Amino acid sequence: RLETALPPTAAAGADITLVGCVTAAALNVRSRPEPEAPILDWYRSGKCYTFDGRTADAAWLRLSADTTKTGERLWVTAKFIALKGDIQTLPAVR
Repeated sequence: RLETALPPTAAAGADITLVGCVTAAALNVRSRPEPEAPILDWYRSGKCYTFDGRTADAAWLRLSADTTKTGERLWVTAKFIALKGDIQTLPAVR
């Protein structure tokens, strides 16, 4: 019998935060998880940041409010982040 494991999901009300380091030379930060959204800031390589959400396809990560300079909800492209933890444990948010 073959069993497949479902990816872990956040329990209702759970506060999940993952840590990630920027692997690109610089990471553009946007107000929405879309390539067309204006670039609001640049984060440099080697820095580690915390994330508290992802898009449904896990292509974008949302920075934790305490990571951003203004407390805004900002987004970065997931492909330039080396995460500590499983991206699927982050809740999918818009």
